[in-house]
Amino acid sequence: MQTKICSKCGIEKELFEFHNEESGKFGVMSKCKICVREIMKLRSRKYRELNPDKVKKQRKAHYEKNKENIKKKDNEHYHLHKEQHKSAILKRLFGITLEDYNRMLESQNGVCAICGQKEILIDKRTNTSRALAVDHDHKTEKVRGLLCNRCNKSLGGFKDNINNLLSAIKYLTKE
Repeated sequence: MQTKICSKCGIEKELFEFHNEESGKFGVMSKCKICVREIMKLRSRKYRELNPDKVKKQRKAHYEKNKENIKKKDNEHYHLHKEQHKSAILKRLFGITLEDYNRMLESQNGVCAICGQKEILIDKRTNTSRALAVDHDHKTEKVRGLLCNRCNKSLGGFKDNINNLLSAIKYLTKE
């Protein structure tokens, strides 16, 4: 098996790790595929930084020309990787897995932990009811349960302050 040393990173690699180039030694480029990719990323980034208006105009023109295909691919990608996206978001925002979420949902019988109702908010993309929101203590970051959008926003409005909630109860029960 033939190898070659990359002129950029200096690492000896097998020939398949280099792009083909007829004029190059052994018929491959002097830089490995990884280094070429990094160089191209830097060039692209520099071009975008130096020509933001031009890039914006090109992107807009491309989008307008390919709008239907882009929307179709986005939708296909969303449906294909919906579970992975949801899992990554839950992990990043709340430190729980999709399995943890589903266990909580099952233990709550699929309804809000406060009002006992299913979510009524409709997701415009899928035209189905949205998932229950993950409620957590903003101080300790501990997940408390799953709430419908209305209850989640209500708790947020009271800023998780028990005294404010008790005052609201007192207000509602006044005759």
